[in-house]
Amino acid sequence: MQISELRTNVIVRGPVLPEPVQVIRVVPMGVSVKLVGRGLTTGMVHQPILSAAQLASLEASPETQPFDGDPKNFKLGVEALRLGIPTSTTPTSRCPSRALTRCRTNWKLSTTTS
Repeated sequence: MQISELRTNVIVRGPVLPEPVQVIRVVPMGVSVKLVGRGLTTGMVHQPILSAAQLASLEASPETQPFDGDPKNFKLGVEALRLGIPTSTTPTSRCPSRALTRCRTNWKLSTTTS
C-alpha cells in the first residue's frame, strides 16, 4: 500500500494493527505516516506511526463493495422480510399459531417496559 492510497473512510487491515481500522486522518511525518483511525470491532481510536515497510504490509478494502453474492439467497431474504417470516431468534417464532397474537402482545409489552 502506498501513502497516496490512504484516504478518509478507507478500511485498513494488516499485521501492524490489532483490528480492522477505518481511517479518520493521515498525517505525513517525514518518511513515516501517522494513521489516525477508529477500530471497527472495539470503536477505539488507534494512532500508529507507520514506516514505509509497515505501510506496505497493510491492505485496504475496496471503495465499493462487490455485489457478487448469490442472487437466489438475496431473493429469499427479501421475500422473508416482505412476508414478515420470523426467524428462530424472535420470541414469536416459538409460539403455537393459535397463541401467536397473545405472544406478540406480550413480547411488545416486555420490550417497551424494559
